[in-house]
Amino acid sequence: MSGGLFDGLENGEDGAGPPRNAPGGIRDELYEDSTGRLDEDPVIARAKVILADVLRCDVSGLYPDADLAKDLGADEKAVTHVATLLERELDLDGLTEEADFWATVEDILTSVREQALQP
Repeated sequence: MSGGLFDGLENGEDGAGPPRNAPGGIRDELYEDSTGRLDEDPVIARAKVILADVLRCDVSGLYPDADLAKDLGADEKAVTHVATLLERELDLDGLTEEADFWATVEDILTSVREQALQP
């Protein structure tokens, strides 16, 4: 697996274009196109878009029991990157501490749900 988000670039492969997470960027487009289909909870839907983007997989491959390493090819660095992006883009705290315990997509989404409910 590569380093996610185009090997550290948050823009296109050549570094040109709007950042993927900027308003109107690719992630927003994916999120808007999937409204209502990924999850009723917009935080979970956005988390799925971020996860699919970083792991370079189709969102439909993010079934709950998908193993991050075996099914999605995520190594420890990629999982840590996912946690960092989820914290930053969803304004959550504590996900990087939980990332070592994530084995499946459901593990990630459960952590996101729990953190999103925190006051």
